Amino acid sequence: MSTESLGARYLAHPDRFPEWGEGAPFGPRETSMTICGTRVRISGLSHEQDRAIHALWPDFVGEDVAEPAALSVFRTPESTFKKLDRWVYELDFDYQPGSLRLAGLDLMARVDMSSPLRAALWIATESPDTFHGAFENFLRVVVAYAAMHRGGALVHSAAVVDGDDAWLFVGHSGAGKSTVSQLGLDSGRRVLSDDLNPILPREDNGIDVVGSPFLGDLGTRSPARHRLSAIYRLEQGTEDSLRPMGAAETLACLMACAPYINRDRHRADTLCSNLLEMAQQVPAKVLTFRRDGTFWPLLERTALA
Repeated sequence: MSTESLGARYLAHPDRFPEWGEGAPFGPRETSMTICGTRVRISGLSHEQDRAIHALWPDFVGEDVAEPAALSVFRTPESTFKKLDRWVYELDFDYQPGSLRLAGLDLMARVDMSSPLRAALWIATESPDTFHGAFENFLRVVVAYAAMHRGGALVHSAAVVDGDDAWLFVGHSGAGKSTVSQLGLDSGRRVLSDDLNPILPREDNGIDVVGSPFLGDLGTRSPARHRLSAIYRLEQGTEDSLRPMGAAETLACLMACAPYINRDRHRADTLCSNLLEMAQQVPAKVLTFRRDGTFWPLLERTALA
């Protein structure tokens, strides 16, 4: 996307995109939040925004703000944003070698690829509903890049916990991630998220699914980590069956399900390398499943084999 067109559908004056540090903090509050296992400080919050973050992600936040500010929130006039008559989930991106800019409904943001990662968000209101949507859309991008920097990825998926381990179910929209998640709950298992799940390498060469702050219809917001024991690409059918996926098929599937960065021409190669290395450590299969939830014993037998 060109510099001139970034955010044209969301911003009244896209040519006035703010520079780093431009604008006043929204308020005096600071808090810290665990992002992909790393504690980061969020500054510039109003009291109402701070309360909203604590209410939405109580297990992810804390009062320890000793870390350097990584995420900064700034106020911008309401006239900055166009008034749209419908909710729009998509974000517009301008990918640069060392940073990126993004614009979406009620938000503008910058992410700097320095180490540690830093980011800035510009919004116009502290209304809980508006702030929640804008901050979470911003946070999704930050988490995706934070996971990439740690050798992992943020993956559109359903993560179902079985004992101490987790299974990751991936697939295109409508493949059955929410269906499998509900069937998992019905079978007595836990769901981390049926929407987005960070996966990160472990020190012992395994892979972890990290509890997600992002839910679709199902899941629990918790930073708990579980060893990833298998990856399943979902296909709905009339009989339950499994077939192995080769390395190329697994990588292609995971890349398609790794949002934001898979379109970033400057960092897609890093994402691809991360996913390939992780995929080589975890069995990957295609799961064809019936909607009555009879496939769980098949997965359990395979895990024990």
